[in-house]
Amino acid sequence: MTENKFWEIIENSKNAITDKESAEQIENKLNDLSPAKLVDFYLLMEKYRAMAYKRDLYGAGSLLSGRNLSDDSFWYFTCWLVSRGKQTYQSALNNADSLADLPANLENEYGVDVYFQSYCGIVYDIFEFKTGRNIYDEAKHQYEKDNDWFGYTTDELKLSFPKLWAKYGYLRTEPSLIETLLTDFIVNIVVFFIKVIEIIGQIFVGKR
Repeated sequence: MTENKFWEIIENSKNAITDKESAEQIENKLNDLSPAKLVDFYLLMEKYRAMAYKRDLYGAGSLLSGRNLSDDSFWYFTCWLVSRGKQTYQSALNNADSLADLPANLENEYGVDVYFQSYCGIVYDIFEFKTGRNIYDEAKHQYEKDNDWFGYTTDELKLSFPKLWAKYGYLRTEPSLIETLLTDFIVNIVVFFIKVIEIIGQIFVGKR
């Protein structure tokens, strides 16, 4: 799969009104791909997410969401960023403050919902459904991420992202480390139980 084809698939879903609709649209596109093409798509997704795993985008994501991103939520943010399409993604890579120019329909009273974990998980589920195998094992490649992205103070955010601060700075909070870790833990527990329910449902359907 070429990079242009990858972004073409992404572009087809980026203008959906809700995340659910966006996920459904990309699912329809991925269902048409062969297992080999699904692996290609997965590798390109991981490549672009790893490229976005950088300090300035961590700061921008924290301002958009109104709180410091945890390790997991920052990884989900990179998925959301890719889902916005090639132009938004590349502009953000070059200048994270450009995310202040996002359409107003993405906003809510808390800022912007930048956690789109399910979007990137669709390719895993479709590959497993088609092959019975894990796409991680098939890909056999992991892109390196830059883990030096902590450390923004409020003053640094103001100076580094003037447009984002002007638009979303009023949402800024300073949660404690315990609050951040607790949020991370709750998210992981919810994801775990959703997966368990899906597995139980599959077993129940298989017995009917």
